[in-house]
Amino acid sequence: MRLTVYRPHVSTYHSSDHHLIEKARFENMGDIRYVHGNLDVVPGEGDLILITDSETWAEKLPASILSRIRLIIHPNSGYDTFSPAFVRSTPIPIVIGNQIRANAVTDYILSTLLSHLTPIADQTLWDRRGYKNRKRLCDQLVLILGKGLIGTLVHDALIGAGAKVHVFDPFKGYTNWPQQKADVLIVCASLNPTSFHIVNREFLLSKMQNDFLLINPARGKILDENEFLSVMKEKNSARACLDVFEEEPFDPSRFRHHPNIMKTSHMAGAYKMIGETVVNFIGGILQDFISDPTGFECRHGDKILKNRLKDEYLI
Repeated sequence: MRLTVYRPHVSTYHSSDHHLIEKARFENMGDIRYVHGNLDVVPGEGDLILITDSETWAEKLPASILSRIRLIIHPNSGYDTFSPAFVRSTPIPIVIGNQIRANAVTDYILSTLLSHLTPIADQTLWDRRGYKNRKRLCDQLVLILGKGLIGTLVHDALIGAGAKVHVFDPFKGYTNWPQQKADVLIVCASLNPTSFHIVNREFLLSKMQNDFLLINPARGKILDENEFLSVMKEKNSARACLDVFEEEPFDPSRFRHHPNIMKTSHMAGAYKMIGETVVNFIGGILQDFISDPTGFECRHGDKILKNRLKDEYLI
């Protein structure tokens, strides 16, 4: 009996024909049927492999469908659509695709930071006075919240460039805050009860310099947005770049009095080749699972969502 790969939704990151590209690629791998859309396209029997995105809630699928799923592939870095209770109880391995966007998000962070320190503008006259207030990266204390895949990439890049870097991630053993106030805050943490609103008024006043730069491409609710905006109103020299927000899509009027806040719309993880990268990632996971399901979870332990369970939440 043919194996069915079911893809309910395709992210708006991708082209309108992305599901057709996946269909051609995966059905060429062997005895696979690829279906995309509502449940009525799913055949009535046989094993299923589910491909999810930020719109797909696997645990809300009918029990008749869930009982047939042998693998879930989630080619996203965020996994808010999976409850800890479901991840803990399900026998289905759930593979997440953090690596797909990790380098792009790292580029976004580094680009934002370096553009802040050294804004480049065309000069029509020879005038060297414009750079007298330029800041050097090596003079900055950068505080990184979270040392997962992206946090590690950012950390290593900044250390290599000479910055002073401090990491806070209690799940990785980094439990101390810096002894002096930081110049830059980079949020690379996942959202869970320990990180919800961790960046609030008290945090920004006690741990950050007055002219801080805050970069958040992680999760909007890590910032207490109301308290953050009140601090930004008071500190005219502070800057921020937000790619995520507490309520999305963001309300432009909410930020109209804050010219020092740059807003982007989840662009941190988007890039030219993302569609091809997603297809290659899913194809590799599919091929490995079909060829040798025994020991699959051990071979992909760093990608299995169940391994991110900590107490009653996901890290």
